[in-house]
Amino acid sequence: MPFPDPTPEDLATVRKVLTTVVRGERFCDGYIESMLDAGVVRAAVRRLKELAELS
Repeated sequence: MPFPDPTPEDLATVRKVLTTVVRGERFCDGYIESMLDAGVVRAAVRRLKELAELS
């Protein structure tokens, strides 16, 4: 299940993406790893850094 790139999103959306990644591991072993491989976590962390620099 691919996630959209969170780059244009706000903090609430980035938090939802990261929460979904962590919770997904409860139901599907290897989910976090697949999201790391897909670049979802990296994009979310990059966006968090951008948001921190804006404030």
